[in-house]
Formats: sequence, C-alpha cells, structure tokens
Amino acid sequence: MSEAPSFNHRIPALLLLAALLLTVLVYYPGLGGDFVFDDSWNIGTNQDVHINELSLSSLSSAASSGQAGPLGRPLSMASFALNYYFSELNPWAYKATNLAIHLVTGCAIYLFVVLLLGAQAPIRANGLAGNHIRLAAALVAALWLLHPLNLTSVLYVVQRMTSLASLFMVLALIAYVYGRSRQIKGQKGALAILSSVLVFTPIAVLCKENALLVPVYLLVIEWTIFRFKTTNNADKTWLRVFFASTVLLPGLAIATYLLVNPGVIQDSYLIRNFTLTERLYTEARVLWTYVRLIVLPTNAALGLFHDDIALSTGLLSPLTTLVSITGLVVLLAGAIAVRKSAPLISFGILFFLAGHSLESSIFGLEIAHEHRNYLPQLGLLIPAAAYLAGWIASPERRRLSITIAVAASLFLALTTFVRSSTWGDTIAFSYAELTHHPDSARANYQMGRIYASIAGTTPTTADYRKYAPLAEQHFIKAGQLQTNYTDGLFGLLILHSSNGSIAPARLIDQIEHTLSGHQPSANTINQLNNLVRCTLDNFCQIPAIDMDRIFSSILDNPDLKGRHRQLASGAIERFHTARPAG
Repeated sequence: MSEAPSFNHRIPALLLLAALLLTVLVYYPGLGGDFVFDDSWNIGTNQDVHINELSLSSLSSAASSGQAGPLGRPLSMASFALNYYFSELNPWAYKATNLAIHLVTGCAIYLFVVLLLGAQAPIRANGLAGNHIRLAAALVAALWLLHPLNLTSVLYVVQRMTSLASLFMVLALIAYVYGRSRQIKGQKGALAILSSVLVFTPIAVLCKENALLVPVYLLVIEWTIFRFKTTNNADKTWLRVFFASTVLLPGLAIATYLLVNPGVIQDSYLIRNFTLTERLYTEARVLWTYVRLIVLPTNAALGLFHDDIALSTGLLSPLTTLVSITGLVVLLAGAIAVRKSAPLISFGILFFLAGHSLESSIFGLEIAHEHRNYLPQLGLLIPAAAYLAGWIASPERRRLSITIAVAASLFLALTTFVRSSTWGDTIAFSYAELTHHPDSARANYQMGRIYASIAGTTPTTADYRKYAPLAEQHFIKAGQLQTNYTDGLFGLLILHSSNGSIAPARLIDQIEHTLSGHQPSANTINQLNNLVRCTLDNFCQIPAIDMDRIFSSILDNPDLKGRHRQLASGAIERFHTARPAG
C-alpha cells in the first residue's frame, strides 16, 4: 500500500505524545484514592515491606514476603518496599509509580507494534508501510493507554504485579520480533531472540508468574506473522529447536507433572466455592465478557469486583454456556482458517486466547478480574488499529477513519476519567462498586467497612447510631451472598468488639460453624490475621475463650490444607506467643 504524499511524518509521534499526556490527565484524579482490597494484606499490614533502610537484607525480606503465586512475586514486592522507603504508606506515591509503569509500557507497546507491522510489510504484499505503520502503532498505544479496562492495573496498587510483568513481557516480544526481522534480512538475530526468553522472561516471571506465557506469545507471532520464514536452513532448524525447547518440551513436562500429581490442581480449589468443571464452563462466558468490555467498555459494567458472575453448572445452565463454548471453537477455527489471507486477524485472536490460557483454564483462580486483559487485549487492538491506519491511507476513507479514531480515543479517555475520579474518593468508589455490582459479596463487605469507619467506636455518637446499623446490614448481606465468604462475619465481629462491648454469642456460633463446616474462602486467612492483630493491639475486645473457639474451628476444617493451614497455624501461634494462656 503506497503512502499518501500529504501524510505528515510527525503525526504518529505527536499522537503518541498526546496519548501519554492525556493518560496522565485522566488518571490524575484517581491518584488520591486509598488502598483497596488486597493492597492492605500485601502492603498496608505487611511489616516486611515497611523498610527503613536501603539494604540488601531489608529488600530481600520484602521480596520474600509475598504470598501470591508459587514464587511470591519477589520483584513486585521489592518495588513496594522501595515505595515505602521513600513515601511510607502514602497511596498517591504507589499509584503514581504504577502510572509511570503504565506510560513506559505504552511506549514499549508502540515500539513492538512498529516492529511487528514492519516485519509483516516485506512478507505480505498488502502490508502497511512507513508512516502508516507508525500511525497504527500510535493508535494502538493510545487506545491501550486510555482504555478503562486497564484502570485496575494502575489504581489497584497491588496489580503492579501485572503491569510490571507486562512491561518486561512486551520487552521480550520486542527482542524476539527484532531478532526475527534481522534473520529474514539475512542478518544475525539469534542473540536478540534468546534474550527474550533468557533475560526478559525470567525478570517478568519474578514480577508475576503468568509471564511464563511469553514463549506461547512468541509462537503465535511466529506462526501467524513470520511463518518460520528464513534465508537459510540453519536458521529454520534453529527456530524449530528454539520452540521445541521453550514451548513443546516445557508444555509436555508440565502436563505430565499435573497428570502424575493431580492434587496440585485439586488443592487450588480448596478455597473456592466452585469446582474445576464449573470454572471451565464459566470461563467460556467470561472470555466473551472480556471481549465486550474491550470493544465497548462502560463504567456500569466495569468494576474491581466481579464475584457476582453466576457460575455455569452445566452446558445448558445457563444456555449461554454452550453458546459461548461454541463461539470460542468457531473463533479458534476462524483464526486458523484465515492465517494466510488475514494474518493480523489470526494473530489477534490467537494472541488474545493465548493471554488467557493460564488464568482462564484449569487452575483454581478466581473467576474474573479485569487486569487479566492488560496484555491480551492487544490481540483486539492491533488488528483494529492496523486496518484503521490502512483506511487513513486511502483518500476516500480518510475522513471517516480519522473520525472513528478520534471518537474512540475520546470515548475511552472520558470513560477512564470518570472512573478514575470515582476511585479518587474512597466513599464514592465503594458506593459505585456496590451500585454497579449489588450482588457482589466483596462490594457489600467493602461498603460495610466504609460505614464502620465512619461510625467510629463510640456507641453514644450520632454517627455510630446512624452508620453502624448500615455497616452491619452490608456485612450480613456479604455472608448471605456467598456462604463460605467469612469477611462479612469478621467485619461484624470487629464492629461489635471495637466499641468495648462483647460480640453476641450467636455471632461467635455462626463464625465457628462457617469456619469449620464450609470451604475456607480466599480471604479467610487474611481476615484471621487481621483479627489477631486487632486483638493484640487492644482495638478489639474479644474474650480468650471466643478466640480459642475461632482458632479451633478453623483448624478443625478438613479442607484447610497445605500453605493455608500453615498460615493459619502461624497466626494462631503469634497470638498465643503474645498472650500466653493464663
């Protein structure tokens, strides 16, 4: 495709710069908000992160303090410690750091798309060229930077694990595409290719484990864009060995390990209220929900919490389960079918599906989170921007395509700005989450915490009389929405015991029954730690006999196994060490 002679070569750079500045503006209102959800466990109450000196030992302790994922995500945890050293527990500084990572990743995405589309141009006769490649890359970066679906990866501080890992994952993609482009030109590129999996991928994995998908992403790029094209047989053989070593053999090894040790998968469901089958059925619907949120995001549909998604209990329960699975099969078949005729479409579909192949598969993770789309959404954005840039190159379609690009960017910016402004006010944020997701147990618990905080601890005040009943109402509803969700019960216990009164006996009975008779929820151990800390700090007045009943009930639960039992035992031991019996 030839370039329009009137096309200004500065436009892509100016568009990227404008997108970066606009991103800062739309996120700025949200920097003033508080920590949310898992931020408190990973940062707020994690004493290992609260370092007062920059030393190898303090950073090492912080790096090893993570409880998320099998590796603990040490680089992300160390970065939180650095934030604490310079700004203590000021949420603004943590969020500003996340925003900086987001901006740098946006620039890296621009470079990746330039290289990717540039690599396609000499291979495909109808590929974009020159400034239109850079324009497409700038459009991708702009849409991605401004997309409201990415907000939780910026303003939800702990999801720096996602954004930091994604930055190094994009750098890995850049290194691979650069190396392969050199090979196609008859130049040496093996070193750059190897750096993608030997340098950038390990760093990314230490930020978050889903970076293990980098070799799969590379295979998607190779199969759809490069198609193992080389100038000599030695490079072709080398590529086959490369993918056999990074995708095939590790895949077989992991599959064999999981078959021999099925308990690894089974144990991951011990803290979930759904089965493996239910999760797989439900994820088919969730993937289409993600597509809808990428294509047409609305603040009413977006949210930090998506625990209100109904589970699929069978192929026809609900009927959309079968429809969703059929749609995914058709989508995958279509991606394979159009690999030669429409390689970017094929790339985009496979890139999106590959990005969800871990977190939407057999592992017992939570059903849905928006941050899981941080990188996979590029699979939809890149083809869309490339075709739009191609239309801009055509005088007949230029005005319409520019209008579409500007309108899409402004829509995303406005939606993100409104959402960011809400996140900047803790009360408004909690109210919005509850309004948009009234059947979310977590949104109700969060609203209960807000009301409890406003109520204070003095029963004779007007605020307590007004807001304590509202807090109790939402804590109770949180438990009703999900039977094994203990956060609401612990919230009620702290609400009653922080004002000097004794919690009702029926509440202790209910906590005891839930902890011993239901699967532990994902947050049970965190809440147990919070209760221990609250009691040891003398903020919660809970009789020793009631604490012992709570401890015994959780230890009596046969589903509390492995690391979760160790963590529970550790919390109980800390309590008894600080307050020995008698």
